[in-house]
Amino acid sequence: MKIVVTGGMGYIGSHVCKALVKANVQVISVDHHYIEENIVEGVDYMSCDYADEEFWHAVTTDPENIDKFGILHGIVHCAGSSSVGASVANPA
Repeated sequence: MKIVVTGGMGYIGSHVCKALVKANVQVISVDHHYIEENIVEGVDYMSCDYADEEFWHAVTTDPENIDKFGILHGIVHCAGSSSVGASVANPA
């Protein structure tokens, strides 16, 4: 099984990644941050803008990328901003 975790570099997302890897799930973490101490062994990391529709189309539906990404079985959304002001100013 292959699962994408958005926000996999954050505190909650990295713990979700750890639990999924422990359950023998193949995990792809998608985040726009890189936090070295939250790296989980066995997770594939990708960087992107969450609002990039072309990226999500390529990852989830484009037949040309099935070989690259494989078939995804689910997405766990853990991405978010801990700053209320930044979230209000830029909700995307």
